[in-house]
Amino acid sequence: MQHDTTEAAAMPLRGIDGFLGTRASIGMDVVLVGLIALLPVLAWSVALVRRGNYAAHKRLQLFIVAALVAALVVFEIDVRLISDWKMRAAGGPPWSGHPNAWWPAGVLVALGIHLVFAIST
Repeated sequence: MQHDTTEAAAMPLRGIDGFLGTRASIGMDVVLVGLIALLPVLAWSVALVRRGNYAAHKRLQLFIVAALVAALVVFEIDVRLISDWKMRAAGGPPWSGHPNAWWPAGVLVALGIHLVFAIST
């Protein structure tokens, strides 16, 4: 037996769909892949400073800051102007039996926890 789909789940989502196979938009997927790609760059930066190459470490840190600012700008433009993040989040996780299993309480709690750590660091 198939689950009933809600009107929101049946409607096409605003914006460009991402490439990672989720309901996320292209901006979310680009930011996620970009942040994961920065992890080896951060490790390289730590290795440079351990070897005493402070000038290269500084340049790499400036590159990382620029990349993070670019990711933040892409993310904000996508979320605020292009795609409707609330509509994309309203479908619930793909593995849940109910299409709105985590909306809105779970999503808003997760967003609040994320903002506490993102703003404080």
